[in-house]
Amino acid sequence: MAARTAAQAASGEILCTASVAESLARLESLTFRIDPVGTVKLKNLPQEVALFSVSLIDTNRQRVIDPVCQMQVDKKTAADNQEFEGRRYWFCSAGCSARFVNNPSDFV
Repeated sequence: MAARTAAQAASGEILCTASVAESLARLESLTFRIDPVGTVKLKNLPQEVALFSVSLIDTNRQRVIDPVCQMQVDKKTAADNQEFEGRRYWFCSAGCSARFVNNPSDFV
């Protein structure tokens, strides 16, 4: 069920089931928020499953998506950044940055 739940998530998104959301809610943490997403039909399960989004709350970070690997990156701690056609892009690693340099139009 965990793999099928994770497969429903978009890039950079964390999804969980109701039981996980309930366990997280008991922590009463100020570092994340839990929001209902809705119900979905997951393969090989007889009933629809309620899914919840878990979002980190951190106003000090500025997250962006690495255009090469689609990984979430904090602008302050990114391995590299480059400008292409007037827009700045941040990268999780030197490898992703190098791939971007070789053919940026493949990634934007």
